[in-house]
Amino acid sequence: MNLIPVLSAAEAAAWDSMARTQYRVPSRVLMETAGRAVAHVLLAEFPAALEGGVLIAAGAGNNGGDGWVLARALHAAGVSVWVAAADPKTDDAIDNRALARVDGVRELAREEAWPQAAVAVDALLGTGAAGPTKGDVLSLSERLAAYGAPIVAVDGPTGLDLTSGEAHGPVRAQLTVTFGGPRRGHLLAREWCGKVVVVDIGFPPLDPAWPLLVTDAWAAARLPRLTAAECAWWAGPRA
Repeated sequence: MNLIPVLSAAEAAAWDSMARTQYRVPSRVLMETAGRAVAHVLLAEFPAALEGGVLIAAGAGNNGGDGWVLARALHAAGVSVWVAAADPKTDDAIDNRALARVDGVRELAREEAWPQAAVAVDALLGTGAAGPTKGDVLSLSERLAAYGAPIVAVDGPTGLDLTSGEAHGPVRAQLTVTFGGPRRGHLLAREWCGKVVVVDIGFPPLDPAWPLLVTDAWAAARLPRLTAAECAWWAGPRA
């Protein structure tokens, strides 16, 4: 049984850094794997996207880079994709926007009307974001929140502090896809995250000091089985 850590933003950043520096997993490989994993989950959970298309709001950082990878993966699968994005500022995000453009992914201008898609994706801010959103991200997140389609969040919905669980809004997701393990904020603010799906993108072994998610499988492996008499007692008297 795989152990699933529950991470703060600092722990998630340390895990990512460990993958890149100690285990020499290129950051571009992590981003490519993350974006493609989100595509797989999105199409499994929202098959209507195959016909109705997907709109992606991408931020300037690596969360936005994940969004550009997602756009390429969906486009390659024959799904109609539109991306509304802030100008990327990290090397990996810049490179993945360039690749998406070469592939023919449709990028929407800043003031252009958004076409109606079956699913929208929030790839604006990553795990380390804290406090109310500002500037271009605030503008994009407000348009996304008012868009009307189910929202899939990459890492977490914009405006949610994934360490403390404090929610500033405005985005409320129906599905959240995160990497390696849930963040504390996912568990403290489930009403903002919707269904949370954790995917493996090739991180190294977790730090044994990190807290672990207690799942049904985890509990079953550690708790003694109830006897027939104990089961009858828990069931209570029957009328």
